[in-house]
Amino acid sequence: MAAGLGLPQFASFAAPIALGGTLAYVLAFALGAGPVPGLLVPEIAPARLRGAAVSLAMATHWVCNFAVGQAFLPLVSVVGVAGAYLGFAGVCLVAVAFARAAVPETKGKSLEEIERLMAA
Repeated sequence: MAAGLGLPQFASFAAPIALGGTLAYVLAFALGAGPVPGLLVPEIAPARLRGAAVSLAMATHWVCNFAVGQAFLPLVSVVGVAGAYLGFAGVCLVAVAFARAAVPETKGKSLEEIERLMAA
């Protein structure tokens, strides 16, 4: 979307690029990072802290969602639409690198196994 909305040679395709990019983002978010606070946190939090951990994760998720929504237009006015999308892409790349390095794989493990893994 950054290239489609920022490069003059794509100006005639800006509307379809914006629509396609937005739909692709929503799909990728729904299949990727979107459900993480509701799915991963209950798996990795100890049973005695699970409720509080999920509450904190969801509150943080919505506060960050609100902050991004409020910061978007001021950011666009400073760096432009393409710059804003490139910035968001950069944050996503950092998040992927962090997840690959620090988030344990939980597939096929029981909650007890995950709790032991996280305690170690």
